[in-house]
Amino acid sequence: MLRQRIGQRNESFTSWIHVLYQYGIFWFANEAIQRLNRS
Repeated sequence: MLRQRIGQRNESFTSWIHVLYQYGIFWFANEAIQRLNRS
C-alpha cells in the first residue's frame, strides 16, 4: 500500500519533468528562430 502511494507520486513527478522538458525544447527552438530572423 505504501509502496504504491510512493509510486504514484513518483509518476506525477516524472510527468512534470516531461512537461518542463518539452517546454524547454519549444522555448529553445523559438529563441533559435528569432536569432536566425535577426541576422
